Parts: sequence; C-alpha cells; structure tokens
Amino acid sequence: MASGDDRGLETAARDLIRAAAGQGRAVRLTTARAASDLVTASRTITRHRRFLHRLDIALF
Repeated sequence: MASGDDRGLETAARDLIRAAAGQGRAVRLTTARAASDLVTASRTITRHRRFLHRLDIALF
C-alpha cells in the first residue's frame, strides 16, 4: 500500500483468493475479508490519489 500501486493491490487480492480456494471455510472467510480490504484500498487510492497527496498523508 505504501507504494500506491492500485493495480498491484487488486492483483494481490485475486492471488489471495486463489491461494485460499482449497482451504477450510474459516481461512476462506478471513482471506475474503483481507482481499476486500485490499480492493477497497486500491479503489480509494485510484479515486482520491490527488486528495491524499494534498493532505500529505500519501507517500506515493
């Protein structure tokens, strides 16, 4: 996240989901939550990159 790579975050989310496919329900649910958070961060960065810079909270 520190690099601001929005596409990389979405790719990581997909990779997590694929990696958890053969796991138990608890692992899949935890992974789905983590993937959802990564996608949310990605979309926030994509949409609000300039605003995050303006607030001086984005290092990317």
